[in-house]
Amino acid sequence: MAGYKDLLKDEFKHALVVPDDMRSMIGVANLLQGQSLNTTEPAVLEKSKQLLLELQPQIKVYDSDSPKTLLINGEVTAGIVWGAEAYLANQENPAIQTVLAEEGMELFQDNFVIPKGAPHKKNAELFIDFILRPEISAEISKEFPYANPNVAAHHLIDPQVLNDPAVYIPADAMKRGEYMTALGEATKIYDRIWSEVKQ
Repeated sequence: MAGYKDLLKDEFKHALVVPDDMRSMIGVANLLQGQSLNTTEPAVLEKSKQLLLELQPQIKVYDSDSPKTLLINGEVTAGIVWGAEAYLANQENPAIQTVLAEEGMELFQDNFVIPKGAPHKKNAELFIDFILRPEISAEISKEFPYANPNVAAHHLIDPQVLNDPAVYIPADAMKRGEYMTALGEATKIYDRIWSEVKQ
């Protein structure tokens, strides 16, 4: 099985695109140690800093916005990218394959919220109702192929997308996933580490 550890191999020297994202990248280094991507343990975080410094020669570009472009045009060989970016890159170039790291991965979800005291609560509810209509929800997935939690829309989504592990992570791999949580005071440690890695 492949994972983040493989990105330290010589073949990836100056050949990676990774997110320009402190939590994601320190999280990867935490996972490389078998720790939570949310760890606040100073010793683990110091080792994470060393791992990220080891990874530096491999990184060609930090890009959170459109890493797929670098993969598609061959400027980089591999990367740590968001699922939809991996899917879209594969659509352009089938040789680009998704690897779900054995060490684990960051999970995320987008949410609709209506702030308490919102002046147009009814309009917000109507908008959310509209977006959650299966046919509308499926249309959004065509343009932005992130996993769609609206099960009622799934029969309107291309089965190829529904079966792509970059978008809909298989259950066994999902068990290795973890959501980010608030770090509290440890945020200062993360900030310092990221500054020292990026300088």
